[in-house]
Amino acid sequence: MLVPISKASIVTYTDGAQFAQASQNMSAIDYSYFNAMVSGPGGWNLNYTSSGFTLGTTGNTVQFLGMTNANTYYTNISWGQNNQRDWGPMSHAIIESGQYNSDPNRGLLITLPGAGATAIGLDLMTWLETSPYNGTSYKSGDSVTITLSTGEVLGPILTTAWVSSLTSSSPRSAGLNPTFFGVTSDIPITWIKINSTNSVVATDYFTFGNKVDSTTLAAAPTGDTPEVSTMLLLGTGLLAIRAAKKYRRLEA
Repeated sequence: MLVPISKASIVTYTDGAQFAQASQNMSAIDYSYFNAMVSGPGGWNLNYTSSGFTLGTTGNTVQFLGMTNANTYYTNISWGQNNQRDWGPMSHAIIESGQYNSDPNRGLLITLPGAGATAIGLDLMTWLETSPYNGTSYKSGDSVTITLSTGEVLGPILTTAWVSSLTSSSPRSAGLNPTFFGVTSDIPITWIKINSTNSVVATDYFTFGNKVDSTTLAAAPTGDTPEVSTMLLLGTGLLAIRAAKKYRRLEA
């Protein structure tokens, strides 16, 4: 049973560039790892056990486990082509949770190596089959909730919306990318769980490492023009120096 520890002080991000500035020493499990687990475009690799898939480099692996309920597992790596699993600027494999149902335990559980990480970022996508329920009609854009080992429950987080049609057989064909989500914490995160009430949840990119501490961020050069208040202080200081010199000359 997953038991969250005491809550942490966290910051969330929806912009990948901002998250990159707030994180350091990052490792990534991207689609290249998922691609290697299938035979190629159109291939899939399904695991029904509690082990799911463990990916990464030696000593730095991440476990992905899809759950349909508390005791049933469904973790699928699939390289979709012209369907609901086909996202981003190029087609590649993704890893997804169990099929949709209303069980609160259903979702994608991601367990980090060792003591965990203080910075985590990932792509999020969802999809749900729609009428006539013949494997050809899907929509995306459901909300997800993310639970952290630190005790925080984040969300709802809205994912990118898409509806299959004759002119848009996949999100990629519509020029759509997954939703980015990042989080930093002052307490290491050892696992996260992504849930959606109605939809399959999936990712094609997961990165983890350390947050940049606030003193480092404060000291980082920005190249921005000094604020007006700063300029006023500088001006006041220069005037004081000039006044002091003039006063000393008068005394002389």
